[in-house]
Amino acid sequence: MQYLNLRSALIVTLIALAPVLGACPDNADSPPVRVVDEVDVSTDQDVASGADTAVDECADVLCEACDIKGAPFGGGTGTAGDPWLICTAAQLNEVGTKAQYMNGAFVLAQDVDLRNLREVAFVIIGGFGREFIGTFDGNGKEIRHLKIDEPTTDYVALFGYIGAKGSVKDLTLVDVNIIGREITGGLVGITYGTLDNVTVSGKVFSTNYGRAGGLAGHNLGTVRASRSTADMTSEQSEIGGLVGQNSGVVVDSSATGSVSGDSNVGGLVGSNEGTITDSFALGSVSGVFAVGGLVGDNGSNGVLSTSYASATTFATEGAVGGLVGRNSGQVLSSYASGSVAGGEGYSGGLVGFNSKTITQSYATVSVSGDFASNAGGLVGGDTMEGETFHSYWNMEASGVASSKGGEGLTNAQFADESSFDESWIFCPATDCLWVMPAGGPPRLKWVVTGN
Repeated sequence: MQYLNLRSALIVTLIALAPVLGACPDNADSPPVRVVDEVDVSTDQDVASGADTAVDECADVLCEACDIKGAPFGGGTGTAGDPWLICTAAQLNEVGTKAQYMNGAFVLAQDVDLRNLREVAFVIIGGFGREFIGTFDGNGKEIRHLKIDEPTTDYVALFGYIGAKGSVKDLTLVDVNIIGREITGGLVGITYGTLDNVTVSGKVFSTNYGRAGGLAGHNLGTVRASRSTADMTSEQSEIGGLVGQNSGVVVDSSATGSVSGDSNVGGLVGSNEGTITDSFALGSVSGVFAVGGLVGDNGSNGVLSTSYASATTFATEGAVGGLVGRNSGQVLSSYASGSVAGGEGYSGGLVGFNSKTITQSYATVSVSGDFASNAGGLVGGDTMEGETFHSYWNMEASGVASSKGGEGLTNAQFADESSFDESWIFCPATDCLWVMPAGGPPRLKWVVTGN
C-alpha cells in the first residue's frame, strides 16, 4: 500500500510539473517514463531491490527538465559526485565551447541526435593545447549523426584531444560522418586517456598525412572493450579500422568495417608500437604497402598477442599479410584466415615481411602475388633477424607449398591436436590457450568461451 501511495504521488507530481518542465526536445516522440514505477524518490533506492539507483536509472526523469532556461546543461555542477547532465544536441555542443569544461564530469542522460543542431556546426571537444581531462560517461546511450567536415584541420573527431586523466566510457556513436586532415577519428583524434566500451559506426575520411581510425586517430592510452564498424578511407598512412596509430594498449576490441589507405594500413590498427591483446578484425583491407588484416605495420616496440583477423587483404606493391603486413616486433599466439593478394612485393598468409619474431601462430589463408617466389603460406619474406617458432600454415587453403618460416600442414592435420608441437596447450588442460573445434582449425580459448 505504501508503494502504491508513493507511486500515485510521484505520478501526480510529474503531471503537475509537466507544463513547466516541458518535454526533452531530442526525444520528443518517446517521452521517458521508464523509471516512474521503480524509483523511491524519498530514498533514491530501487523499491524492489533496495539497491542504490545509478544515474542512468533516473536520467530519463531528470531529462524532463533538460531545457532549463539559462543553464548550459540539464543539471549538475560538473563534479564527479554531481556531473553535468547532457540530454540535448545543444547541450552536447556546449561542452567544447569553454576551457572550464575540459576537466568536468559529464553524463549523457539520454540519446542525442545531432541533426537537431540544424545548420549549427559541431564544436569539437578539446584540441591541441586544450585537452579534455575530464570524464564522459555515455551511460549506455547513443550520440547519433555526428557530422564534421574539416578537410584542412587536424584533431577532428567528437573529441579532438583527450589527456592522460581523461576518459570516455559506455558510449555508442551511430552513423558518424567525419572528414579531417591528420589525427582524425570517429570518437577522438588523439588520446592519452582511457576509452572503455565505446562503439562507433559510420565513415571516417582523412585527407592528408594520415593517423586516422574508426575510433581514434592515435592512441597513447588504453582502449578497452571497444568496437568500430565504421568504414575508413584515406590516401595516406597509419590508417586503421579502430586506431590509426597505436602507441598504447588495445585490448578486447574489434573492427569490422572496410579500410583503405596508402601504407601501414590495418583492419584494426594501421601502425602499432604498443600492445594489442584479445582483439580481432573482420572485413576488407586495401593499400599500397604494409597492409595487414589486423595490423599494417607492427613496429619494433609492437607486441601483438592472442588476436586474429579474417579479412580480404590486398596491396598493390607488397608487404601484405593476413594478420600483419610488415613485422618488426612480436607476433604471439595469433592467427589469420581469409585471403591475401599482393603485387610485386612479399605476400604472406600471416605476415607479409618479417624481421623479428613470430611464435605459436598460424594461417589458413589463400595467398597470391605477382611473383610466386615472394608468396609464402605463413611468411612472404624475411631478414636474417626474422625468426618463426612453433607456427604453421595450411598448404591446401593457401595454395602455396613454401614459406619463409613455419611448417605446412594439410586440412586433416589442422584438425588434429597432435599435429601441433608441445608448446600448444589445448583445453581442457590446465592453463590452456587453444581449443580444437570439430574439423579444426584451432581457435583461441577466449574466442570460443568468451574468457
